[in-house]
Amino acid sequence: MAKYPQEEKEQLIEKFKNSGLSIASWARKNGLPISTVTRWVSKHDKKSKYSKDVKFIEIKTTQAGKTLKMEIGAVNILVDRYTDLELLAKVINVVNKINV
Repeated sequence: MAKYPQEEKEQLIEKFKNSGLSIASWARKNGLPISTVTRWVSKHDKKSKYSKDVKFIEIKTTQAGKTLKMEIGAVNILVDRYTDLELLAKVINVVNKINV
């Protein structure tokens, strides 16, 4: 089985998406296993669902001292007013990568 560098996979995925062909047709035309192209496209689409940059929004509450529960996949994160936002951003990025 041939190993493709990530950059080459991305280029091939882009060519597939611009081709207008089904995965099976495109894979056959390019001499690649259908299962391989399917896996690449699936992983690519999952990754693109999540932004690589964490963006924060302000949530106002009238209940002081309450915590916010965030669920990312199977991971639960509790956030309160003392939470280190820089650390939280790093944690969210790691969790997103794990869930991909």
